[in-house]
Amino acid sequence: LLFLMWKIFDAVVRTYRTRDAPFAKGLALGMIAGCAAMYVHAVGANTFIIVRIMEPFWLLVGVTLRLPALRTAGDAGGA
Repeated sequence: LLFLMWKIFDAVVRTYRTRDAPFAKGLALGMIAGCAAMYVHAVGANTFIIVRIMEPFWLLVGVTLRLPALRTAGDAGGA
């Protein structure tokens, strides 16, 4: 679990550093803050088993990590 948490945080920070669009940077910065908050909260609570917390978290992780691929797919399809 610690390895997974580290890899997610690292990938989100990498996405924040490489994106130029304001939406992408804002989403990535929000995920950095959200990941940090979730990790701190998980020290004293069962954060990762509460469905109301984890469903939106994993959805936003997935969207954030797919941003680089969506950008390159959009660039490749242009005229």
